[in-house]
Amino acid sequence: MNNKELFANIVKTLHISQDEVTKILKLGNVTDEDIITNAFKECDNETLEGFLNGFIIYKRGPKEEQPGMTKKVPLSIQLKENMNNVIFKKLKIAFSLTNDDIVEIFENGNVRLSKNDLTAYLRKEGHKHYRILEEQYLKVFMKGVAGY
Repeated sequence: MNNKELFANIVKTLHISQDEVTKILKLGNVTDEDIITNAFKECDNETLEGFLNGFIIYKRGPKEEQPGMTKKVPLSIQLKENMNNVIFKKLKIAFSLTNDDIVEIFENGNVRLSKNDLTAYLRKEGHKHYRILEEQYLKVFMKGVAGY
């Protein structure tokens, strides 16, 4: 799937209204009105990532800065290959899901996923046990979180 299809699929599957999409994009620091208006027609990595980051803030609220904590670099969509994993991780964060919750979501979608498989999808890219999340698994996951 390309970014435009992914974006539309996320919005449709999670039942997000157009007003909410605009608010979420702005929370994700996508402020250009042309980009917001045309997000369903032209969606680059930056717009998709801004939407996902904004969705985390929309669902969980803004992150409070803690004294002495280092600021982590957010997961980023850099390659087509890692896109599903990044979307998966960001939705996991947005919905505050535990690994047990995710295994249950996949089981409800008739997909058997062991905890070892799950941790392979959640690992940092470059780790020797990292695995790419297949598109059909991302679709099952998004349908499952839509009910959350």
